[in-house]
Amino acid sequence: MVFYPSIENCSPTPYDVGEGKKAYAIFQMFVKPGAYSVTRESENIEWSTKESGALVLGSFLLQIK
Repeated sequence: MVFYPSIENCSPTPYDVGEGKKAYAIFQMFVKPGAYSVTRESENIEWSTKESGALVLGSFLLQIK
């Protein structure tokens, strides 16, 4: 699984929910220390893990504009 350490690095694709409104959804994850690797591409930083049980869902963030 690939994920980002900061919400600023994410650019979620909005979902059209009708009536001119868009919804943005992001999962907040907790990651087991040392269970991920870091990849850098220019300004973007990605974390990834293949380890089972290394991620825990902390919250589901939803914004409707």
